[in-house]
Amino acid sequence: MSENRKNWASFFEQVQELHGDHAFDYEPPVDMVNKPKHYILNEDLEVKDVREALLQKIMRDGMVVPHEDVYDWITAWEYVTRALFKNGVEDMQKAIWYLNSYIARVEKRGDYVYKSKAD
Repeated sequence: MSENRKNWASFFEQVQELHGDHAFDYEPPVDMVNKPKHYILNEDLEVKDVREALLQKIMRDGMVVPHEDVYDWITAWEYVTRALFKNGVEDMQKAIWYLNSYIARVEKRGDYVYKSKAD
């Protein structure tokens, strides 16, 4: 064995001795921009995919919904969906805030008749 390989072998043995069985465990860093863990539901499905499917259903059904209502509804849904995986109670409180905003607007304006192709 070359001197260089002996030195590296010695180095790895020392690291193993200091840190035990987990010395060389490696977990790739989480990509908090493109793949944050709290938005990944499984390897093929993210929160954004479900959000898009819900919004597409509204469009596909030809529903006419005020944008403020849709925004508060979908934002509350997202906070509830990721709460257990991110900020827990804080995210649930944010969801409640958005639902209360939606409810207050509906109560002030009166019931809005949502039209859809299915009706």
